[in-house]
Amino acid sequence: MLVGDTSDYGNLLQLVLNAIELPENPDSLILPAHAGSGKPSIGVDKLPDSAQICSCFDVSKGDLIAAINKGCHTVAALKAETKAGTGCGGCIPLVTQVLNAELAKQGIEVNNNLCEHFAYSRQELFHLIRVEGIKTFDELLEKHGQGYGCEVCKPTVGSLLASCWNEYILKPQHTPLQDSNDNFLANIQKDGTYSVIPRSAGGEITPEGLVAVGRIAREFNLYTKITGSQRIGLFGAQKDDLPEIWRQLIEAGFETGHAYAKALRMAKTCVGSTWCRYGRWRQRRLRGSKLENRYKGIRTPHKMKFGVSGCTRECAKRRVKTLGSSPPRKAGTCTCAVTAG
Repeated sequence: MLVGDTSDYGNLLQLVLNAIELPENPDSLILPAHAGSGKPSIGVDKLPDSAQICSCFDVSKGDLIAAINKGCHTVAALKAETKAGTGCGGCIPLVTQVLNAELAKQGIEVNNNLCEHFAYSRQELFHLIRVEGIKTFDELLEKHGQGYGCEVCKPTVGSLLASCWNEYILKPQHTPLQDSNDNFLANIQKDGTYSVIPRSAGGEITPEGLVAVGRIAREFNLYTKITGSQRIGLFGAQKDDLPEIWRQLIEAGFETGHAYAKALRMAKTCVGSTWCRYGRWRQRRLRGSKLENRYKGIRTPHKMKFGVSGCTRECAKRRVKTLGSSPPRKAGTCTCAVTAG
């Protein structure tokens, strides 16, 4: 498990998968450099052409290089040619590294611009928004961009603005930047239908709520599943049915669980000392539910998940959440900066 800067994960994984010989001091790959020595290079140049970059579609480094030599000089072009990065998307950082390394070898300038409308990277745009106090896409476009924007820069800037200022994202000036997920409070799936996941703070749900969710699922012929986030997911909803589905859910006391957003998703909890003989915290209500309700709706650069365990048995798996909390003997402990799922 890597905590903190995990940018080297893809390269470290390739060292293992391809049985590449480690440096004299292997710990220098993840620890600060030894006195008088620099950190050893573990870049993509050391990977053999047979190294698998995309496991979803079995795309090797050699396949990517062949596509680059054919003229695919952007990540989008590589996706179209090789399908690398079009599955789960976890290999995109490594695909980008291979692309940049090969372009540099060929003497081709590496362009990190977000798109044709902004001659800046995502990180540079974030600093501009933050330092200059820019609050809208139009203001940013007027000061630092050109044209009218596109399907790349609009949602990206929308996410940056939400992370910086956390304004209501469906304000008139922000709505055009959001995709259909935020507008319909649901997550579009690969078949064009939507999944609806109402919030169940801390995994709590009343008998009346269960009955309401079941009735709605049956009325709209939805597939139901209890998710790993201790919520009930409704899958297969048609876009035209979403307003009525949400009307009925709201009447039953539910709200969106932000399962589609870069925001707090949930706070996973165990039943705590209220019901469990091992539990030492009453987090069923005092910890998990309050924690989730306190931070719900706050937009972040990436999705967040909380975990609150009532004892060392870790039923809520708090150690693999963005923020985790548990009760040792004298004072509570907190873990940060990890996420699984």
